[in-house]
Amino acid sequence: MSTIRSPIVPIKPNEDSLNIHRALRGLIYDAGAIIDILAYRNAVQRSQIIVVYKNMFEEDLCKVIKSKLHFHFKKAVLMWMRDPFERDARILRKALRANRSSQRSYVLAEVFSTKSSDDLLSTAKSYHSLYKRSLQTDIEASLSGSCQKLFMQYLVRNKSHAVDLEQHVAEEKANMLHKLVSTDINETSLIETLTSDDPRQLCRVLDAYKSMYGRDISEVFEENSKKGNTEFCKTVGIIFRCLSCSENYFAKVLYKSMKGTGTDDDTLIRIIVTHAETDLAHIKAAFVQRYKVSLSSMIRSDTTYKYRKFLLALVGEDS
Repeated sequence: MSTIRSPIVPIKPNEDSLNIHRALRGLIYDAGAIIDILAYRNAVQRSQIIVVYKNMFEEDLCKVIKSKLHFHFKKAVLMWMRDPFERDARILRKALRANRSSQRSYVLAEVFSTKSSDDLLSTAKSYHSLYKRSLQTDIEASLSGSCQKLFMQYLVRNKSHAVDLEQHVAEEKANMLHKLVSTDINETSLIETLTSDDPRQLCRVLDAYKSMYGRDISEVFEENSKKGNTEFCKTVGIIFRCLSCSENYFAKVLYKSMKGTGTDDDTLIRIIVTHAETDLAHIKAAFVQRYKVSLSSMIRSDTTYKYRKFLLALVGEDS
């Protein structure tokens, strides 16, 4: 469920573009005006604004934003304005260039696990268009072992159409999966199982698993994978959580990004921006249930000024 509060009345891209242009003119930009427009427009509306702005002022709006805004506010607004496939491509590029191998795998798991074959193909095309390199090539260069094999398989094997599984088929697959996660981890078989079905089909299998065995598969897997390949097992654990209980997983990621001293702003921005138009309302509910504090309260405590106001607008709260 989205947290974006788009206007009830039809928007006028020409009017929005003109007001944004005025807000960005001069040495000091009007952050409030930018937030009041862009944070309250859905993906289609933002795309229209980008096109109209280009036609009206012969400038790329994202390039203007990049030159005018600063720091975390700029990062958040730019990510918000990107086409979803370009956004994912940029997230993957940043992850693949991270210093720690585990950081690369964990972010890729979040992106790949819930994407259909068509979505992954579109993301790979955007990646190549942006960086003149193939996503496959960079995965091969940046990852190794079973994690590399896992994500390469996502790109070449995740071809199933999203047809609904019959209940008995879902139960058969759930039983096979139980055997895989309850004994010594067979990484090759696990990779094959995770990448051969569409995410929606896998969700049906994981629902059947919970009904049959009374537990979430991520719990069972984590208990039985402690002696295995740590990075691979943690990556697969993330995939299971993203598919079976994503709101709890992302609530935890958001909480960890803000708890203690300092803030992991890249993670905070990435999760809020990429989920604001899909399931952020569910993540907010899981957050307050789990940590007894609201997501907006922690954002207020950990961020400042226009950056704070923008994030709060995306989570459906007033600053």
